[in-house]
Amino acid sequence: MIPQDLRTFLSEPANRTITCTDGEVRQAELFGPDELVLRTFNVRSYALFTAGLLSTDIEENREYQGYDLIKSCPAYDPEGILIWFPDWNQYGSWDCDHHSIITYPDATWTDIAKDPTWYVNGQWYPEQVKHVVVNPWA
Repeated sequence: MIPQDLRTFLSEPANRTITCTDGEVRQAELFGPDELVLRTFNVRSYALFTAGLLSTDIEENREYQGYDLIKSCPAYDPEGILIWFPDWNQYGSWDCDHHSIITYPDATWTDIAKDPTWYVNGQWYPEQVKHVVVNPWA
């Protein structure tokens, strides 16, 4: 289930195109509320090992359920760019190349809609937004 403020926002077709002022993704189209599908996103221990967050690569994989929110964006595969994770009640991002997840622990949809730039571009510029790296082995 998605938060009510997100559902209300996505119910208006005019709201589904968002513009970012900086970063890799400058414009994106969001899914409508009836198009959202619960999907699986994974975290691989190797990604955390290479980032220095694990002392050894334990060669494991963990999976988490989330609603992918971005339907399309120019020049990038939209998969995982912005996600609602219902089990954590948090928004976040999944890096499909490195199989890592960051979450935005205090962000509401109202916060994101007001200034989406660094939430949409969080996987490329995590230092620009308050985030937590998901590390199931910590």
